[in-house]
Amino acid sequence: MQVDRFKNIFDGGTRPNRFRVSGKIGNVGELGLDREGLLVRATSFPNSTLGVIPIPYRGRTIKYPGDRQYPEWAIQLYDDRTIGFRDKFVLWQEQFNEHVSNVPSDPTSLDLRANRHVHFVDWNVDMMDVEGNIIRSCKLVNCWPMDVSPYDLSYDASDRLNEYSVTLAFDYIDFGNRGSVNAGFYGQRDETGTNASEATS
Repeated sequence: MQVDRFKNIFDGGTRPNRFRVSGKIGNVGELGLDREGLLVRATSFPNSTLGVIPIPYRGRTIKYPGDRQYPEWAIQLYDDRTIGFRDKFVLWQEQFNEHVSNVPSDPTSLDLRANRHVHFVDWNVDMMDVEGNIIRSCKLVNCWPMDVSPYDLSYDASDRLNEYSVTLAFDYIDFGNRGSVNAGFYGQRDETGTNASEATS
């Protein structure tokens, strides 16, 4: 393949440091698309896995697509001095089970029908090009916090900032209007976080 042809197909590629994350921390707070979203240092574009149903046939095994599974999704954040996002994630957890009482702080927190957008909330992940345009986007539906990691504290630590991670469980991924295979697969969202397909429907 000629170099020029490869460059045209490659089109500069994508960069792992051009992304943003947004979502509500239950009904406690919100990581917006502006300043707060910058506290997310690292994450992943979420994935899913199709199981395999093996079908034996005359000494061979036919592999048939099974059920889809969604592994938990984690974000890594810088700790902040003023807003206290980690404390908000902890409070979000306590809405499902408090540390002392061993019961939900909100008796209705486990009612998915009543609290679809209150305790179980959606989070968005955007991949961007070097100019800040969204090139891939997805929404994680019905998120809730499984784990809020501890702080690693040490006298030996220097030249570093405190970080922590949050692991969210969710029901499924919504890629929006992906169009055809040749169209790029992923729906795009505007600055308000709305899928273009949702805005026109």
